[in-house]
Amino acid sequence: MKKLMRSKLVQVLFLVIAITGACLAYKAYRKHELTQFVMWSPRAKMTDYEFIANHKAVAISWDNEAELKEAKEAKKYDPRIDIRNNRIEMHGERFIIRQSYKLKSAAYKYWLSENDKVPYLKSNIPEKGEYWLLDVYDTKDNTIKQKLMMCLRW
Repeated sequence: MKKLMRSKLVQVLFLVIAITGACLAYKAYRKHELTQFVMWSPRAKMTDYEFIANHKAVAISWDNEAELKEAKEAKKYDPRIDIRNNRIEMHGERFIIRQSYKLKSAAYKYWLSENDKVPYLKSNIPEKGEYWLLDVYDTKDNTIKQKLMMCLRW
């Protein structure tokens, strides 16, 4: 009976150690995957809109919660990561342009420490997971339709 109890105890202990190790490995992997990006402006999708002021203006509701959650998790691991969530959209007379990006190198110098210098944006060839996008929306005929998505780094 004692042998059986020891055997069960060893199995349970091994299982607990294996699960703990797997959790720690996943957390380290997740941290590595998220902190490789140093500049984030999460891509937002238009969820709702309404024309106001006799169709001279438009109120738009954007949703970027999923990617913003990832960006905030990355910033939790490394507070120097630059997140720009409240990007000002450029409005013309008829078009709305929204910029979003997720970059592994900085478009400008914002980390000042020489030891932790982030590489400047020197290439237009994207690496895995990177993007720099312009979403263009047309407001013709009092509707909003996505006309174009330009990839600036693809």
